[in-house]
Amino acid sequence: MDLRIQRTRKCIADAFMEIRRKKELEKITVKEIADAAMINKATFYNHFNSVYDLSEQLENEAINAVLSSIEPSEWLTGEATKKMAKIMCEKESVFLTLFSGSRYGMLAHRLEEKIKQLVYQFRPQYEKDIEKDIVLTTMIIGCFHASAKYKDFDMNQAIEVIAHINDCLIKEFNM
Repeated sequence: MDLRIQRTRKCIADAFMEIRRKKELEKITVKEIADAAMINKATFYNHFNSVYDLSEQLENEAINAVLSSIEPSEWLTGEATKKMAKIMCEKESVFLTLFSGSRYGMLAHRLEEKIKQLVYQFRPQYEKDIEKDIVLTTMIIGCFHASAKYKDFDMNQAIEVIAHINDCLIKEFNM
């Protein structure tokens, strides 16, 4: 990608993130982002279709950054759970900004969708197996909500417990 395009996109993303920390997504306008990024609205529209498109692209980038650090063969291990939780903790401010307010529920949904895609690439037979699909949903959504609920406790201990539970589920259901 052209360096100017990269810089412009970064400038837009940075402006959006700064505004997003203070405002709900639904209240952010293209004009506001363009002014903060010191570009015109047409330039914004050369890169993104809408504020929601920009937000969704940034959300996907954040999730992909976490998931790309895990090897396909690791997905069905407690170690993958630990790695993912550690990276998400390191990038907590990004996730809290992008997925705040009305977007909160989207994080769990997107994680489930993307992790299942990765697992199905490695184990395609699981996609049509309702038992395995339910176990994956339980592992992913359970990890997400348990991590969020126990984030004010010893996070390392919480992650160890969550990883152990996932290992037990993996073993119990021969995954």
